[in-house]
Amino acid sequence: MRNLFTIIVLSLLLPLFATSQEEFKAPNYDNIKKMAEDPQSDKFYPKLMLKYQNNDTSISGTEMQVLYYGVFFHEKKYLNLFATDVYRDSINAIYKHDSISYNDKINLIKYYQLTHAKSPFNLKTINTLYNLYTDLNDPAAVYYDYKMKMIAYTIYSTGDGKTTKSGFHVNSIDDEYTMLSLLGFNFGGTQSLIERCDYLKVADNKSNVKGIYFDVSKILEAEAALFTPKK
Repeated sequence: MRNLFTIIVLSLLLPLFATSQEEFKAPNYDNIKKMAEDPQSDKFYPKLMLKYQNNDTSISGTEMQVLYYGVFFHEKKYLNLFATDVYRDSINAIYKHDSISYNDKINLIKYYQLTHAKSPFNLKTINTLYNLYTDLNDPAAVYYDYKMKMIAYTIYSTGDGKTTKSGFHVNSIDDEYTMLSLLGFNFGGTQSLIERCDYLKVADNKSNVKGIYFDVSKILEAEAALFTPKK
């Protein structure tokens, strides 16, 4: 069985990162919130979430941005800021098998689908589902390929990762590490919070990139809100 974390969009992102990226734009959270809250808008959050959950491959880049970053304002349960993966033990038990059978793959899909339902934008989970369905020659793989690419490009379009002012905006810490891999880098073992960004040091590489910044300002706000007494 192939490595379940085979990166499916590396060939698309790496050439872009290797050149000067000038057309990125940080998310306009006020506009995203406004669109997501307007029942008359075609970007009303419940409408978009239904499309996403139904594996609609017509979701546009703008709609995906509202979905991915709108989670800070709607369906906050999907942020799972401090949640643990309750299915991790079951998943790990399957991976300890000497070989992964067809039934094992079916069970892995079941657990990863449950995880996906709790954290619908987690890139690693989506990528794993893509690989599992691909291994089974299941046409459902196309849905997760689409989601993976759309979310990755949504994040990529928000910065260049080179400074604290141009960090890639993410809605989870997990996505930082996945994006690192998508860009063709290995984690260098050090993570630091610098101003509003997580700075991930990267291992030695041909591009001589030392590290990448991820803007976590909204994540920090969401975490702080959990501990702010309600008036």
